[in-house]
Amino acid sequence: MPLSERTKSRIYETVWHLTRQKDVEGFKVGFTAKGILKRFYPRKKYEGYEHIVALADNLKRDDALDLEKEIHEWAAREAKTLRGETHVYKKYVHKDIRWKFSRGHGGNANSRCHSVYMVWWERE
Repeated sequence: MPLSERTKSRIYETVWHLTRQKDVEGFKVGFTAKGILKRFYPRKKYEGYEHIVALADNLKRDDALDLEKEIHEWAAREAKTLRGETHVYKKYVHKDIRWKFSRGHGGNANSRCHSVYMVWWERE
């Protein structure tokens, strides 16, 4: 079952408030079927992320991929056009990249094992 608009609005608010913190340097949004901690630790080591939060959990694959795409489009476009260049737009590292589906091959498509997460790092 796809997420309600109310739930999506809360997710956008979560991203908005987390990225509003002065110490946040940049962030990414992603998809995983492995569990967010299994996804986080390799990225932390190689890409330098310091924090992770599950924006939505226990989703079917298509619902998770759709949500990831919607968050990307919101952060890359709407956050800029609706309110000028906001902190969300400025700190989103993929704003200049055309969104494409995540690999999304992990887990059974109908299994509720998929998550959408946000990782971020802080200023030195």
